[in-house]
Amino acid sequence: MPGFELPPSALGRYAQAMRDVADADVGSVPTDSPEAAMRSVVLGTVLMESVLLAIRRLAQQSASRERFGAGAFPLTWRGKPRPG
Repeated sequence: MPGFELPPSALGRYAQAMRDVADADVGSVPTDSPEAAMRSVVLGTVLMESVLLAIRRLAQQSASRERFGAGAFPLTWRGKPRPG
């Protein structure tokens, strides 16, 4: 993608993180019946997508604060300092 380069080492870190997520997903699938397994996989996939995205964004916020400091990029709201 023009203007964006992902270092090759980062792709490996993403792959490992997704493998950890996949292991957690598969480990939670019930084994008592195929119907229960299918229900768990379908609902888990649909419902967890937004949860995983939210967790990623929270983790990015935390990592950014650790890397750049709390006041490095002040939050704005409608072009003004964010209230509160």
